[in-house]
Amino acid sequence: MSVNTKIVYVSHYTQFAKYLGTLGFAAFIPERPIDDKRYAPYLFSDDEISRLFGAADSIAENTGSRKFAGIEFPLILRLLYGCGLRLREVFQLQVADVDLQTGVLLIINAKGNKDRLVPMDSSLTEILRSFIISQRSNAPTGNYLFSNRKGEPFATSSVTYL
Repeated sequence: MSVNTKIVYVSHYTQFAKYLGTLGFAAFIPERPIDDKRYAPYLFSDDEISRLFGAADSIAENTGSRKFAGIEFPLILRLLYGCGLRLREVFQLQVADVDLQTGVLLIINAKGNKDRLVPMDSSLTEILRSFIISQRSNAPTGNYLFSNRKGEPFATSSVTYL
């Protein structure tokens, strides 16, 4: 069991124990578990980010069997990095959720079943505008920004095959 799960359980029990105390019952109140802080995120340098996007952009020359793979993968990567989206959120985006006038994405049913608005940089908004125009003129498959041949959103595992 993770430390965070233990903290949640102990917190619920502690609140119940405090409630019992208000009713006159003696109840043990445990100490909060110590959070494990061994995780250290890796921060990419500007050069590494440039090389990452350069490699993604070079996919356009070798698209494989997917017609838009050379356009989709670099855009997905930019949405993940530039907007802080989760992969599932990117694949659930519908064209109607993209406001190209203000450069804002509407993320529906995100983590915790909450909706949120996410701003985009103007350069990403322009890339997305070009993608939507080319997608609609060449492959009108559905309402999802990234969809398979049936018009359904990509599965998160499909990013492996782009």
